[in-house]
Amino acid sequence: MMSVKQPSRKAFIRFNLKRFSEGMTPTEPPLEPWAEALSEAQREQLQWLRSQKCVVIATEAAEEPLAGLPAGLLIEVHVNQHVVIKERGSNVPELFRQVYEAAKLFLAFPDPQ
Repeated sequence: MMSVKQPSRKAFIRFNLKRFSEGMTPTEPPLEPWAEALSEAQREQLQWLRSQKCVVIATEAAEEPLAGLPAGLLIEVHVNQHVVIKERGSNVPELFRQVYEAAKLFLAFPDPQ
């Protein structure tokens, strides 16, 4: 019986990435559901953060009655795999404004090297 050579895992991953990325450019990743609440200017600010090698992550935050916090959204900005800004709230545009201003200030500091 003749054995059939299976495609390598790397080729399979490359194929799926190519298929997934068709029609998308690296500068325009798909918007997350929370980002749809942002204004056009804030979406441009989000793209700017990403162009500065920042990773912006938003997760749902459950209600914490003991701390008096309602359910909302938690937005984190990571720079070089370190969380540098973390804000929690329910007003997405205002929450993003706070995170963006803090990230911009952080990125304005010179590199200590």
